[in-house]
This record gives sequence, C-alpha cells and structure tokens, in this order.
Amino acid sequence: MKTKIIKELNNSDSKACLIELNHKHYVVSSIECAFDTGLPETLVFPCDSKGNNIDFSEVAGGSNISREQAIKELEVITE
Repeated sequence: MKTKIIKELNNSDSKACLIELNHKHYVVSSIECAFDTGLPETLVFPCDSKGNNIDFSEVAGGSNISREQAIKELEVITE
C-alpha cells in the first residue's frame, strides 16, 4: 500500500506531517538541529488519525534523513 500524506502539522519547532500507511497513522517530524547532535533529524512516530502521538518511540528515521527517506524506511519496515 502506498503512503498517503493526510496533512501538514507544522509548528514553530518542527515541520511535521500526518501520514497513513497500511491503515495506520504516523507523524513524520523534522527538525533542523537536534539538541543532542546539532544535526538535522527526521523521526516517525505512531499516532491516532488526528495526529496525536500514541507512542513516543520512533519507528523510523534518524539524523541527516529527509522526510522522504524516513517514509521509505517506514514502508520497508512495515511490508
């Protein structure tokens, strides 16, 4: 199944979007400078259909990874 971007969830600290993949929802969150590494970071978290996090353990992503790369990683993991 193809990932569907539902909506953008941008705020002052990060750029984020709500996505749906295999009938599950995730938030893909990107920041330009992670507090621990100083590097750009994109992480994917499980959430409900409104974008509320249900688990703060990331399921994909990492440092120096774009939104597109994090989504592709999630697609591979959930196959």
